[in-house]
Amino acid sequence: MKPGPLPLVVGLALIVFISAASSFLTLRIVSNSPNLKAEDYHDWIHKKLKMSPKQEQLSQISERRYEETKRHLEEVIQLANRELAEKILKDKSYSPSVEKSVAEIHNAMGQLQEATLEHIFELRGVLDPPQYERLIELTVQGLSENSGQN
Repeated sequence: MKPGPLPLVVGLALIVFISAASSFLTLRIVSNSPNLKAEDYHDWIHKKLKMSPKQEQLSQISERRYEETKRHLEEVIQLANRELAEKILKDKSYSPSVEKSVAEIHNAMGQLQEATLEHIFELRGVLDPPQYERLIELTVQGLSENSGQN
């Protein structure tokens, strides 16, 4: 007996849900406030931490490196999402090709999350201990909000 369309629909819905949830979490980590655009995050976090002009200057190398990595990975994710859409349209099933695209998206999203955390931890050398503690608190708060652990 051939399976009906229900497993296909459930599989596709699961793919869409996982991709959307992963994208949302990554963007929330990058932008702790839902009202902030990613490009405003830099200014927002620096204001929250009350960084001095000297600290701003010292953070620039890390900021530039992070922005370059982030921009690249966002492009990778966008391309992989387009490829996933094409594969879903072509295969109309959770095929090995679709599964591979999902893995590529998750890999790039994981790399983006790692780059974000590396950038946060790099700021330890720029911030004073109370500022760094506040940065950690804001990071944990953002992650907790996304996990429903408020």
